[in-house]
Amino acid sequence: MGVLAPILGFLTIAGVIRLWQVYVFAFLSGPAAALDAPVRQTFVAEMVGDEDLPNAVALNSTSFTVAQMVGPAVAGLLIAKVGIGWAFLLNGLSFAAVLISMAFFRLSELRQSPRAHRSASEFREGLRYMWGKPDLRAILIMLFLIGTLGFNFPTFISTMAVGVFHSDARGFGLLSSFMAVGTPLGPCLLQVGIDLA
Repeated sequence: MGVLAPILGFLTIAGVIRLWQVYVFAFLSGPAAALDAPVRQTFVAEMVGDEDLPNAVALNSTSFTVAQMVGPAVAGLLIAKVGIGWAFLLNGLSFAAVLISMAFFRLSELRQSPRAHRSASEFREGLRYMWGKPDLRAILIMLFLIGTLGFNFPTFISTMAVGVFHSDARGFGLLSSFMAVGTPLGPCLLQVGIDLA
């Protein structure tokens, strides 16, 4: 992701970007993001012991949510001030901080968990077990629907910002930030509703 963003930024700044190139970058960012999430979660588990793991997971989730709040707002301001190409370029450069921090990992202190033996039949057996339980099946269906339809919300927000609200990049950044702020509030409101019921 740290390579794709600056290349896209350079192409945009140079004025040679084409729609098919954006499609290619979007396609390539999918596998990159799919690799990023599990590796990041593994680092969290390996950097702390079992006692601190709940706190580490909570901190990781909090930092992710804060990034979702701050990132779109900053991106919207950057796009409005310096242009979309420079915003992509600066986003790509921001990955340098991640790489520098990873260079300071003390590999000898990582806590590696023993790997479980896995096979294709075990995966199928796990799916069969989960599908056989009505509550787990409902969760799987909900996760499928949310993952397929809900995570496309940034696309809908950008369309709404331009088409419905007749706004620009700043409006998009503001809408995205409101969505991210609402993310931690949702479970709190749900808990209040449960308590009231």
